[in-house]
Amino acid sequence: MPDQYSIGSLIMRHILLAAAVMTGMAGLSQPAQAIGCVSGAVLGGAAGHVAGRHGLLGAAAGCYAGHHAAVMRNRAAAQARQQQMNQQPMNQQPMNQRGTPNTSNSATFDSTGAPR
Repeated sequence: MPDQYSIGSLIMRHILLAAAVMTGMAGLSQPAQAIGCVSGAVLGGAAGHVAGRHGLLGAAAGCYAGHHAAVMRNRAAAQARQQQMNQQPMNQQPMNQRGTPNTSNSATFDSTGAPR
């Protein structure tokens, strides 16, 4: 019985099957919460490479440092937003993104925060 497929075509079929499975699985994954990791890894990898062929170690350290810096920036921004919200008077009507009063909320409150 003659061999219908050559070794090269069998290898190619396996590679294509593996690529199709990985592509399908990529659609099922959740997005990573790696804020700042990529930029930190690029800089750390370059610095590690220049420092003496330690590119992977530099990339790992850069990923950690970049993610940590991004988390700190996000916390500071959230804290600033919270302080801004706390400084608004209670009887002030909430504003929408354009800076005009938000009229979609029909409830009104007095200066103590109680509904009228």
